Amino acid sequence: MSKRELLTQEEIEALLHVVDEGAVDADPDGPVAADVKTYDLASQDRVVKGRLPTLELVNEKFARLFKVSLNNLLRYPVDIGVGGVQIMKFSEYLQTLYVPTSINLIRVKPFAGTALAVMDAKLVFRLVDQFFGGSGTQASAEGRDFTPTESRIIRRVLECVYADLVQAWKGVLPIDIQQLGSEANPSLLNAFSANEIVLVNTYNAELDNGGGEIHLTLPYAMLEPYRELLESSGQGKASEVDKRWVPNLERRLLDARVNINCAIAERQISLKEVLRLREGDVIPIDVPDSHLVEANGVPAFMAKLGNARGNLALEFQEPYVLH
Repeated sequence: MSKRELLTQEEIEALLHVVDEGAVDADPDGPVAADVKTYDLASQDRVVKGRLPTLELVNEKFARLFKVSLNNLLRYPVDIGVGGVQIMKFSEYLQTLYVPTSINLIRVKPFAGTALAVMDAKLVFRLVDQFFGGSGTQASAEGRDFTPTESRIIRRVLECVYADLVQAWKGVLPIDIQQLGSEANPSLLNAFSANEIVLVNTYNAELDNGGGEIHLTLPYAMLEPYRELLESSGQGKASEVDKRWVPNLERRLLDARVNINCAIAERQISLKEVLRLREGDVIPIDVPDSHLVEANGVPAFMAKLGNARGNLALEFQEPYVLH
């Protein structure tokens, strides 16, 4: 717009005056209802942004721990992978579940509210089949409840899940898990409102005969008071965990067994002399005053050759110093 197209102060005041008197219709077309959309400022959709690095680290640690626990339970190799964290409305999440699904309501202190530990039917049937040494064939279970035997296996697996989750969170925030109840039909679940935002942590379990998924489903409102902690890179907490591991790591390193060897003497001779050697031949050598002792091939210390209780022995003199 050029300078001469701008309104003067007198022109602006004149326009405002006629609008106040009603001489000009300030909204000639009226509102267009079709273009108006309601927006809920309290909606959680607007605040769930970005990654949660600390939560991702916890998930990775849990997967490693749970792999060991499940292998020990089944006495069979099982691979556990992290499927990531999905953010969705609870109504959308329910649409991903089938009947039956092992849905377990849990309380995770110090978080407020109720969370879900979920195992899909495919995984349950394959775990049961493997536990009892089955053939690996897929059982038909659509639309039915879990049998008492399947429920017992579910409980044993969940015990491992809860224990490993507690351990995985230990370096970030100490938690305690209590099971409140269980359900096999997702449509009967009323723990959350349809529009509530949930974080679905997925873990993939793979056996030779197939696999399935385990979900840890957390309401966003449950984690919101700890959002800053979960959004951090986790480096500070990781360093604290590392410090706690140092004494145990040092102790295990010091208990490691190594091979030591010591060359008593060395001499170079020609290949011709080697080929001429016969039984009883003598090779003159000069025995040095001290000998280099190596630990797993690494120079460790200097020692003196001697005798102890009738056996050849090495007497420590000083650490080896690389010049």
